[in-house]
Amino acid sequence: MPRRFRGSQDNPHCLRGYRIICYTTDNTTATPLYNAQPWRFFFVQSKVTGMLRPYKKPPLTFLQQLDQLLERGMEIGNLESAAATLARISYYRLSAYCYPFRSRSTSGQVLDQFVPNTTWEAVLALYEMDRHLRLLLLDAIERVEVAIRTQLTYHMAHKYGPFGHVITENFHPSFDHAGWRAQIESEIIRSSDEFIRHYRQQYDGFPSIPLWMLTEVMTLGSLSRLYRGLQHEDKKVIAGHFSVHHKRMGDWLHTSSEVILAAFFDTCHP
Repeated sequence: MPRRFRGSQDNPHCLRGYRIICYTTDNTTATPLYNAQPWRFFFVQSKVTGMLRPYKKPPLTFLQQLDQLLERGMEIGNLESAAATLARISYYRLSAYCYPFRSRSTSGQVLDQFVPNTTWEAVLALYEMDRHLRLLLLDAIERVEVAIRTQLTYHMAHKYGPFGHVITENFHPSFDHAGWRAQIESEIIRSSDEFIRHYRQQYDGFPSIPLWMLTEVMTLGSLSRLYRGLQHEDKKVIAGHFSVHHKRMGDWLHTSSEVILAAFFDTCHP
């Protein structure tokens, strides 16, 4: 049965920056699979059909984990320092960053052994590069995201009123307004923000809340969906503030929500 690693919202795991090859049941190299987003890839490996086996791998001590890496050909200069690292960054997390250093058979199958001269330091450097890149992306996305939330709220609230977002006619006819409302109301109810608690205690109509509150608690994915459902003229006004084409703005919001998923759910394990 095919196994898929990273690349879906329910399992958004990915080896960022590496082209992952797929194999068929006879271990011949197949066409690489990856979706439109350059930071998310698919790894599919088919196995011969048979009964699933129980998982019997025991937990390993930090030294046993290092022994396993040594047996597979990794060079570890300072075992004490490496063990201390494993005490703060789990072996299972780091195993994802070991993946690009694993050997391949003549047919292209990924093996447990590492390529010659693979070092512990190289794996850690890849992990740190990925961590810093993720933080930079999140910082940049947040700055733009907050500005878009602000402009969308300002325009829509002034044009349609504080509760204009609950009126289906204010959106494009093809927009699944009912589905979007169900989604955001679920997010509102789950919110633990003090201003949501205060509104719920003081005003009727909950979970319908003013737009300027809603855009503070909805996820970036819900914001992206909201923008896609707007009338074209409303999109143009909001995107025009940033001197961006309204379609490009929609693409950016969708892509950014996918990046956020990949960044927060960042562990990947073959």
